[in-house]
Amino acid sequence: MEIVTGPNLKEAYRKVRLMYGEDAAILGTRTVTMRSANGLGQEKMVEVTLGKAEAAKPGLPPAARTPARDSRGAAEKKISAMGEPALQQAISAELDRIDGLMAEISRDLQESRKPAVSDLESGLGGALAAAGTSGGTIARLAQRYAAESGQEFQDGPRARQWLARQIPAADCGWDGFFGCHAFLGYARPQRLELVLSTCARFQEMGRKTLLLIMLPEHEGTIKRLQVEAARYGYDAAIIRNPDQLQRCREHFDQYDAVLLEMPDLDAPVMSESPVVHDWLAGNAGFHRHLVVPLDYDLADGNELTTQGRHWNCDWLAVSRPARFKRTGKLLDILEKMPLPVSLAAYRTDNRTEVEIAHGDALLGAVLTDGSPEMIDAVLNDIMPGRDG
Repeated sequence: MEIVTGPNLKEAYRKVRLMYGEDAAILGTRTVTMRSANGLGQEKMVEVTLGKAEAAKPGLPPAARTPARDSRGAAEKKISAMGEPALQQAISAELDRIDGLMAEISRDLQESRKPAVSDLESGLGGALAAAGTSGGTIARLAQRYAAESGQEFQDGPRARQWLARQIPAADCGWDGFFGCHAFLGYARPQRLELVLSTCARFQEMGRKTLLLIMLPEHEGTIKRLQVEAARYGYDAAIIRNPDQLQRCREHFDQYDAVLLEMPDLDAPVMSESPVVHDWLAGNAGFHRHLVVPLDYDLADGNELTTQGRHWNCDWLAVSRPARFKRTGKLLDILEKMPLPVSLAAYRTDNRTEVEIAHGDALLGAVLTDGSPEMIDAVLNDIMPGRDG
């Protein structure tokens, strides 16, 4: 079977005819809810299921295929003419040549990534270094800026505007943030703070909200959930068994926003139970947020990147723990995990505040100590004439 998706039935049928012709066998249609291609919401789509639908894939003309086949035949004749020792020697020499070439490329790459002293001591690179961004990240940004603009990485409105565009973010308002969202990561206490604050924000806006916490680690988490849900008036529930996930799904359409807080990625249930992964992967309407605290050890970044791919995460949510001042580390994280940032959480007055991420505001936080006045000054520099 094949499935064709379109924004409405007419467009889906048009795509069927275009891809499979007028004789395509249509078995059925249904309306599904899917993640928005851009933004944090959802959209209704129509799926058309086809039987015996093999797309016609234009092949290369015989004339275009013949040389490749002839070349392969010539290579096979050449190899067969060589004796076994000579063949092994030739293979060994070729492997040595490839190893040498890779080593040379690696040396050149490492050399190109060394930040110039001027990049770290002055200009925009110096400001990023003072904020805690690594020298390697600054060097790569300076190289990209020079390649695109033909200018050095000096501080100023133009360079700051360019750098803000390098920070992928949701760049929408809260009115565009709705639907189903799953939050994954390792630092569960910080992730839970971010999720609870987001639910409170939704409820204050009048959104009908459901929060699900899967396999809480202790009774304190359950008590906290009860207190917060009663305080703000949203619905909440505990998922104690992965098999409950499927039964929960039928209630999601009753809510404007559904937030699912998952166990840590290294919890046994996340790796040992295929039910969890299959269920989340099978719900195309879910946005998946990989929550990363700014104090995350980047030495473990490859593991987190692998997990993000395994769980098909499409967003990065950033939390900043209390007293963490190296805001420039955000740029290092984005170098490791190039996902758009959905939410940014920070601590203030003993509570967690959360905002939808905007590239210019994130840059403002990186280049300042985080105070609203200094961030506002940076934003005025990036967006002259803005209101407020």
